[in-house]
Amino acid sequence: MSSATWAFIDEYGDPNLGTDVPGRSQFFIVAAVVVDGSALHALRDALEAVRREHFQTGPMKSQKLGKDRGRWQRVLASLSAMPFGFYGLVVDKRRIDKSSGLQWKQSFYKNVCGRAYRKLMHAYPSLHVRADRYGDDKFKQGFGEYMKKRRPTLFDEGTFEFVDDKSDVLVQVADIVCGMLARCYDPDKLLSEPQEILRVMAGRALLIDEWPPRYRVTSGRTELTTAVGPDARIAEYALQKAEEFIVDKEESRDEDVLCQVAVLERLVLERRLGEGGHLYGAALLDNLRERGLKPKDGRWLQMGIIAKLRDSGVLVTSSPAGYKLPSSPKDVVEFLRHADNVCIPMLNRAAAAVDAVKLVTKGEVDLLAEPEMARIKRLIEAADEGSSRDQGGD
Repeated sequence: MSSATWAFIDEYGDPNLGTDVPGRSQFFIVAAVVVDGSALHALRDALEAVRREHFQTGPMKSQKLGKDRGRWQRVLASLSAMPFGFYGLVVDKRRIDKSSGLQWKQSFYKNVCGRAYRKLMHAYPSLHVRADRYGDDKFKQGFGEYMKKRRPTLFDEGTFEFVDDKSDVLVQVADIVCGMLARCYDPDKLLSEPQEILRVMAGRALLIDEWPPRYRVTSGRTELTTAVGPDARIAEYALQKAEEFIVDKEESRDEDVLCQVAVLERLVLERRLGEGGHLYGAALLDNLRERGLKPKDGRWLQMGIIAKLRDSGVLVTSSPAGYKLPSSPKDVVEFLRHADNVCIPMLNRAAAAVDAVKLVTKGEVDLLAEPEMARIKRLIEAADEGSSRDQGGD
């Protein structure tokens, strides 16, 4: 994306923690539609055509779609073809301490929206924000000042304003995204098979955050998780380790660590979508670029990101289908087979090189005799012994 990035923001739900009171939402959701400034004009024209097709003369509003699954799928299918990304923050109010400072309306709103805006501003330094109006003028002015104090240097490069959603079709799209997430999470709005609804917009998703971090209470299970039995323990553990790493490292200033966090966030999202959960390296690199980060090449992804995550105890498996967070023993077996197909031939080639040097020097040079070669020597010997057993040798 270019240096100028726009975010169009809307919210779903209310900031009250008393979720047992009739009429109050159980979730609070923030959605940001992220657009490259160079695409803004053409995108508005394309979205106006979508609005006219599905909503005729009125604005695009998720409330108008209700629980009509067919209309939801048609609208989302049209939006999924548009050149934007979206970020979602899904807050489960049921899991927030009712006696915390977040019990106060303005504290809740500032804290939760601050989480979303900080993540966006970190990714896109020159960020222009347009948000749907919320509360009275005094509150809106106070919220704008709060955001400037939290990120003064970033806001010096960008802008922040509240607008009426009727005047901006991109804020209306943010309303649709909020409504879609509500129908995937909030029991009061839930549609059946929410993964299928979310999957329609999977290609536009930059990130969907769940807060508070779910592993603290449910050992990794998300609202969209349906796995049960032994496989669920592997799935939950993999998700737990991923979420622990994200929470621990998301404030890092190291670019590679932030890329590790972003890759995990994308793999977590892929797990929530309910299909295979695999992502090719190229898709992960594209997602990093779309989020304003600076990825390098596939080798860097493999060694500087995936390998480092594994070194930190995060379970990320790989196979010809791509990378994923494992959800069953089968996923781990696929990874082991992949390792076997890569590592054993490499050890065999290394052994052949050692033998060739020994032969051409008439035994004067044994590369494996060097002290620093002790580990590779053991691996080559073990691979040779395994090969002999497989072939019925002694």
